[in-house]
Amino acid sequence: MMVSMKTADVIIIGGGLIGCAIARSLAKENLSVMVLDKQQPGLEASRAAAGMLSPQSETDSPDQFFRLCMASRDLYSDFAAAISEESGVDVEYRTDGTVVLAFNEDQAQVLVGRAAWQQAEGLNVEVLSAEDACVMSPAITPEIQSALFVPDDHQINNRKLTSAVTIAAARAGAEIRTGHPVDQILSKGNRATGLRVNGQQIECGTIINAAGCWAGLIESVIRPSTIPVRGQMIALRSSSPIVDHVIHTPGCYIVPRLDGRIIIGSTTEHAGFDKSNTAAGVTGLLSAAVEAVPDFAQLPIDEMWAGLRPGTLDGLPLLGRAESSGVENLIFATGHYKNGILLTPITALLITEMIMGGNIPPTHQKWLREFRPDRFTASTADSLVGTR
Repeated sequence: MMVSMKTADVIIIGGGLIGCAIARSLAKENLSVMVLDKQQPGLEASRAAAGMLSPQSETDSPDQFFRLCMASRDLYSDFAAAISEESGVDVEYRTDGTVVLAFNEDQAQVLVGRAAWQQAEGLNVEVLSAEDACVMSPAITPEIQSALFVPDDHQINNRKLTSAVTIAAARAGAEIRTGHPVDQILSKGNRATGLRVNGQQIECGTIINAAGCWAGLIESVIRPSTIPVRGQMIALRSSSPIVDHVIHTPGCYIVPRLDGRIIIGSTTEHAGFDKSNTAAGVTGLLSAAVEAVPDFAQLPIDEMWAGLRPGTLDGLPLLGRAESSGVENLIFATGHYKNGILLTPITALLITEMIMGGNIPPTHQKWLREFRPDRFTASTADSLVGTR
């Protein structure tokens, strides 16, 4: 017989950046909110990321996912300011822009095409010659063919942001419980009735599964098809600034921090739940970074780590209700893959709108349909990827 624990209007499984941002938003709506995490909040993908907010730099067509990313980027300035004020933590939101490098003619043509459709959309982007790129950022190698400058693609310190959002959620009234791994989502008929956690039962009104790449491992009437995708990362340490902008290269990205750390990432590997660094992964990242910025060759390595992104079969997030399950009060906010930091504000907004009801804007309704979590099942992911 299971022992019942304290209940809440909403229980969120997963205390990463997404989960805590939703908790903060719902608590501000005067709902009782509980966040359950198997460990301390924010130690997985949220901590492992680089904090780039760069939808323009990485996208080759204006599809609905690009629109979602742009909408979230547009929320970030106000979101970062509010989180800093509520938590007392400077989240280091930086607006220096992003430079994308091309090393040969084929890569240069890709950037020209990207700039063309983005300029046609009225977006701010500029094709640079190699000479102009080196004037903008003198440490960049002159061996590049050309570059793209995207002034509105920004960055944030994701580790500080994750800590700050956790503090802000708690100050808004959310209860955050550590050491609470969720084993099962309980349901009866068309309702999720509660959770089984460490042999205890928690009842609640609404459940949000925001457990990242572990979301599909929780026993439930429907399991989202999340796939762990390893990303290895390196941080160098410099006593003086070498680059000011985020830099994208064909082999890595480079993100300078205010404290002298330079974040270099990231590999994309289907290695199951293994978070090891490998010689091949680290060597590849360092080689690509030094090719782009030769001065990096003399810097000491400050840290190496790896994280597990919550991937999906189509690389797109899982947002909202799984309508095919028939369970009305089970909501998903996972599968953000490489864009969890970027998509945090819009995800919190969409999930809050869904739970609170009222008039959801038509564009938001379209995104909730486009990225519904029952596009495919966990068993499909198992058979195709075999990473569970």
